[in-house]
Amino acid sequence: MDDEIEPSTTKNVIDAIGGIVKAVPVYQDAIQPAAKELGKALGTATKSLNVLLAPIEVVIWGYERIKTKLIDELSQKVCHIPEEKRITPKPYIAVPAIEALRYLGHDDSLRRLYVNLLASAMNTETAHRAHPSFVEIIKQLTSDEAKILQVLSEEIAIPLISVHLYMRQKGIKRLTKLFSNDAYSYLIGIEGFSNIGELANCECSDLTQNYLNNLARLGLINVQEGVSFSIHEKYIDLENHAVILKFISENNLPDRRPGIVRYSAKLTHLGEQFIAACVTNIAS
Repeated sequence: MDDEIEPSTTKNVIDAIGGIVKAVPVYQDAIQPAAKELGKALGTATKSLNVLLAPIEVVIWGYERIKTKLIDELSQKVCHIPEEKRITPKPYIAVPAIEALRYLGHDDSLRRLYVNLLASAMNTETAHRAHPSFVEIIKQLTSDEAKILQVLSEEIAIPLISVHLYMRQKGIKRLTKLFSNDAYSYLIGIEGFSNIGELANCECSDLTQNYLNNLARLGLINVQEGVSFSIHEKYIDLENHAVILKFISENNLPDRRPGIVRYSAKLTHLGEQFIAACVTNIAS
């Protein structure tokens, strides 16, 4: 019958399978060197990661360590709260704040913000300031930004300057009307320059503009273009800063004139609330 398999065909299939089975050890032998090399590479990578991540283990605190440090620092603030006004903090503030300290407890500037927030939440007079979003805001801050907020707690508003490069448009022979919009276009050479990072003793003061951008993103400050201090002395240090003078010197060319634009940045209402709850709080 057509459906029947001839014995010779069956033998061929069996022989083919037998050949594959016999070839497997050969294939395994072929991949073993590569597998061994991969194993070595993975072993080396694992050792390297252990070394690189070892410092992280140190800064991840357990609850007992958090509790010891927290009680020590928090007690210095709670002692200023009259006993009849002391309350248990809301869990939606206390729990995430304490959890965050597992990873940020080693950072003095950021830990202080959490401690102040908890102290605010434990006082009947200030508990309303302790907004649950403040825990998440602190998580998105660097220690340098925490230092800047400390300065802002005293200043409220700070001066900012930008340096515009005014370019001569086609058909205009001379730069006679430096700020005439119909005669000149401009590029922004330096934007939102401030020395608050230096005043706050930031570790990376050259990133001050980025820090201010982040504080604005978080809704803590508002950059006020077109709003400047009436006291011109506020801008003297900025306009005479080495970074600004160098930039102006390098870009003062026949077809280009640098011009300084003054404006400011100010704490928002949310920023003022954050400062009150997390930065100034109660004297320790």
